[in-house]
Amino acid sequence: MNGDKEQSDSRESMVKRRSRILYQITVMIISVFVLAGLISFFFFRGSQNNLAEKSKEKLIETESMDFSSTFDVVTEYVISGFKTSDVTWDIQDFINKIMKKIITRPQMQLNSLLKQMVDKGMIGIELMIVLIPPGLITTEPMVLASNDESLIYKWQAPDYILEGFKEQKPYIFREDGIPELGLPGEQLILLKEYRGEAGMFWLMAVRPMGNEVRDINNFLNKEKGKSNLIIAVVILSSLFIIIAITFFLLSYLISKKITSPIDELSRVAEEVMEGNLEVDIPIHRGEEFEGLKRALAEMIKSIKLMVERSVRE
Repeated sequence: MNGDKEQSDSRESMVKRRSRILYQITVMIISVFVLAGLISFFFFRGSQNNLAEKSKEKLIETESMDFSSTFDVVTEYVISGFKTSDVTWDIQDFINKIMKKIITRPQMQLNSLLKQMVDKGMIGIELMIVLIPPGLITTEPMVLASNDESLIYKWQAPDYILEGFKEQKPYIFREDGIPELGLPGEQLILLKEYRGEAGMFWLMAVRPMGNEVRDINNFLNKEKGKSNLIIAVVILSSLFIIIAITFFLLSYLISKKITSPIDELSRVAEEVMEGNLEVDIPIHRGEEFEGLKRALAEMIKSIKLMVERSVRE
């Protein structure tokens, strides 16, 4: 009875050890898959952020080009409005006063026109400036007119604006604002070159882009949230399926390749312990425990020979 109980306890202990090994291997593989899933998730999210950033740049570019096209119409309106005014031109007197930094009547008329346009909120423009480029009149760009009269003759256009005019860019988008004008946030600088009877002029307008950029960010964040949710669901579902398949596959392989051969060896050992030295040990070439089975068969054979020798003596 005690022997049977010990054998039963031994079998139960062995089963527990096998189960523990199975679970340990499964947990290890699950950890690997989870780590791979997390890496995949962050990789996809990084790619998604890059794509979102490119999409943002493209959307801002589209918005900017639309405003730039509309600004061409605004420029024509400024020019036509100025030409139809009752201002009498004396080009030489005009140039002399500009060189002395005296504000002329044509400038006052142009300032008034620019103020009207800004006050009407044309395409959301908050500031308009007319510049005289470097040339015969001045060696440095000079503010000729603006809806903000405090800028006339005083404000120095920064290099990036001058480069934009020289490169004939239709606009400049400034994500960090225009500190030279005290304008924070996203700003769009619209550029237009005009050649008239009095010479060449640069017309620039500043339009805040904070609302448009905010709308673009909200849209992209919303889409990113949806994409992240879909990616997370796909990865988690894939992990669950892979883990389930791995667990059952491991269970089958461990049972077939390890558990069954060990059970067979345990059965043989129990029969030998009960005195049966005629027990048969099936040995298959190339199996996992071939060497152990051969060693056990040789041991039983040796024990059998020893017993037979003892009986003869």
